Amino acid sequence: MKRRSPCLLVIALAAWGTACKGTTIGPDPLPPSPPGPPARWTGTASFTEDVQSITGSWKNRFELEVTWVKAENSNPAPPAGTTRYVPSGRVHVFIQSYTDIGRCTVDRDGEFAIAVTAGTQSPQDQSLDLGSDGQYQGRLYGEWLLDYVQHCGQGDFFGRSAPGMSLDISGALDAGRIHGEMQPKVLSNASLTSTSTGSWNFTAN
Repeated sequence: MKRRSPCLLVIALAAWGTACKGTTIGPDPLPPSPPGPPARWTGTASFTEDVQSITGSWKNRFELEVTWVKAENSNPAPPAGTTRYVPSGRVHVFIQSYTDIGRCTVDRDGEFAIAVTAGTQSPQDQSLDLGSDGQYQGRLYGEWLLDYVQHCGQGDFFGRSAPGMSLDISGALDAGRIHGEMQPKVLSNASLTSTSTGSWNFTAN
């Protein structure tokens, strides 16, 4: 009968002990906490006011590049469970008109900054509130002074206009995006009909 060398036995036991050594397993790591509301949303918006009257027509169009930034210490505070954002960016304003009397036309555009100006309107007129349930509601409002030249059959005339927009924004997050179209607003009387339309498309940034 073959006898094992004591050295070989020691080596075998050492190897077996190393191979079978238990590994302490701690509790499963906790899943990452869900991210909070985005710090900002960026994208574009548009608004158009189209007026038809018995003496002519005019159209004001607004093309906007907007960044919504999370507001800190809003006053007044947003509804409970919502995050408020305020806008910045640029707006390109276009005004066009035609008047039968004198056959006058206006075709003018200008670019301006979007900014929340204290004292000119309610803070809610330039804000976006996003709820924890994904529902959002807000408004983009503004007026900008625009000098123009009115071309008429009897000559040119200088003027100044203050085209304004009020884009109502509401809906629910769609695949992480804020996008949609405003319900058209139609105002009408015996002499004119005004139709306002708009849309928006923002993504988290």
